[in-house]
Amino acid sequence: MTIEPSTVSRRADAAENDAIIVAAAARMITLNGGIPSIRDVAREAGVGSTTVYRRFATKAALHSRAIAVIICDRIGPTIAHALQDPDPMHGLREVTDELIRATNSPERVQVTLPDLVNEFLVRYREDLTVMMEAAQAAGELRSDIVREDIDGITTVMFAGLALPKHRAGASARYVALIFDGLSRIDAAPLPGSS
Repeated sequence: MTIEPSTVSRRADAAENDAIIVAAAARMITLNGGIPSIRDVAREAGVGSTTVYRRFATKAALHSRAIAVIICDRIGPTIAHALQDPDPMHGLREVTDELIRATNSPERVQVTLPDLVNEFLVRYREDLTVMMEAAQAAGELRSDIVREDIDGITTVMFAGLALPKHRAGASARYVALIFDGLSRIDAAPLPGSS
């Protein structure tokens, strides 16, 4: 009698394979400037080519996920520093400034917005929550912004930063508008707020 592995363990294995494959692709991009082939990534990751293709339908899809990892790796130290900032709003602005640099990097054109947003939120959602709650406690951030708003705010932030820059300072203006909306303590309550 054969015992099938549970669905939970298969999902954990799939997630682990994803992480191994993406890490291998990210290393190859960092060292070589790109992914030579899926077969090369599979060899680097220690998995079969079929496993890579099962997880990533195209080389471009794998490349995008790997670039998202590379960009988020660069943001990590800024997040850690921002968490230590005694002025939580300043910390959030530091993170935003790093996001501007990341979205203006040459790699940005090689990553899809969903890959970048998803990777960022998986890694940093809890850290952003801590900064948001600290800024609210300090009276610097509107009190009707809730934990569930972080995903939407992050998506809007990345989408706006990824827009073509037709003039100098466009990103800074966009960020100033967002922060004005976030910090307007006297603003009308957000829809759905109690």
